[in-house]
Amino acid sequence: MKKLFVICILSVIIALVACSSPETDELVEYHNSYLEKVNPKLQEIDQLLVQSAQATTLEDTYNLEKNEVKPLVDEVTQYILNQKPETDVVKKLNKMRVEQFKIWSDAFDSRLQALEIAMEKSENDPEVQNLMQQFEGKLGEATEIRKKADKKFNEFADEYNVELTDQEN
Repeated sequence: MKKLFVICILSVIIALVACSSPETDELVEYHNSYLEKVNPKLQEIDQLLVQSAQATTLEDTYNLEKNEVKPLVDEVTQYILNQKPETDVVKKLNKMRVEQFKIWSDAFDSRLQALEIAMEKSENDPEVQNLMQQFEGKLGEATEIRKKADKKFNEFADEYNVELTDQEN
């Protein structure tokens, strides 16, 4: 009797697992991949930016951001651009992420350009100030898109019964 009960339970579990939709599977895969590949790079970038803020010269700041931060920014952006989702659900989510990371990457381009000009001229140069405002504006825009993408992911997770752990998305 116990064996029959266990077999019935296992059959139900297998049937439930087999019933997951392509959208659910791809959504889980996309999200887990994001957590595994993107989040650690973002944390590393944050740590490098703290170091950059503590640099004693503009040259040190520029070199750190050009040689360490920007390559990571480009790597993350390229990773997102290279995603080829198959389902409409993940295509929508990825489209938002692509927009987010393109703007985010452009922000860092503006910052590097501002640092270059600041080294040549002055930190108070109007062009430097303008580029730094562009940097801040683009970061803000990318953050807003990130929030919308996170919200959209959570909506999709609810719709497709994707159970989330305590990890950030």
